Amino acid sequence: MVLEENSNLRLKREDKVTRICDECRKSQHIRYDQILEARKNKKEKSDYCKKCSYKHRKLNHPTMEKSPSWNGGRYLNENGYYRVYSGSANNNKYIYEHKLIYENFLGRKLSAIEKVHHIDGNKSNNEIENLFLCENKAKHYSIHQSMEDCAIAMLDRCIWYDFKNKAYTTEKKDRLVIKYNEENIKKIFLLKTYKEKKKGRNKAYIHPTSSKLYPRAIHIMIAEEIFNKKILKGEVVHHINGDSEDNSINNLAIMNKSEHKRCHYSLQECIKIFFNMGKIRFINGQYIESKEEL
Repeated sequence: MVLEENSNLRLKREDKVTRICDECRKSQHIRYDQILEARKNKKEKSDYCKKCSYKHRKLNHPTMEKSPSWNGGRYLNENGYYRVYSGSANNNKYIYEHKLIYENFLGRKLSAIEKVHHIDGNKSNNEIENLFLCENKAKHYSIHQSMEDCAIAMLDRCIWYDFKNKAYTTEKKDRLVIKYNEENIKKIFLLKTYKEKKKGRNKAYIHPTSSKLYPRAIHIMIAEEIFNKKILKGEVVHHINGDSEDNSINNLAIMNKSEHKRCHYSLQECIKIFFNMGKIRFINGQYIESKEEL
């Protein structure tokens, strides 16, 4: 018997026993429930040490091309991209399908800084006509920024801001009616201000000149007055029309950082809808509104 135990002794699951490997005859002192669990998983009464167990598992459960459930080495990951198995001797791993397709199209490997953009926004559509090569990450970012700029240009005409869901939509929505103290708002607007200049930022916010008395930016002060709440850490004030200098009453919305990220993403989703309708064009790495269609 593989398991050295007294056959007349009734063992409990937590008892320690000696297991002898059927393959290499190595003995090991382990809990009895580990043996029972291993036999249950294998659906047999053989016992193996850890090393021999891996070997038999590989023989009884073939992987990759040898597996009966092998689907060609292609799967859709959690981010919506297709990945394919590269079975070369030096590269036994899954790679992005859209990158592989573009490399085959170019006849060369893509560099580490090059990015491939899906024009219609569908990450699983890897037709070569739907792929655009960006020379670096900055170019790829500028393409996505052009989607947002294009959407902002269509605001209140084809795209509207939904205050309830804190996102942009192609369904017409009414502006939010807000009650506020006009006198307090007027005082904020009468403050002497300056426009901040910070390197690396693409947004310029308006600040009060007297930073000791008014340490917060103008748009934050106005939002707090309008919505009658303190802007907490982790919350941001979003400019609906994309103009960071426009601090008008109906242009501000309060949200947390994750909601802010989804809010900007919803702008791109609107452009994807209009692109598939033929109302938006993609020319030389930029999304442009088709005046003839809208």
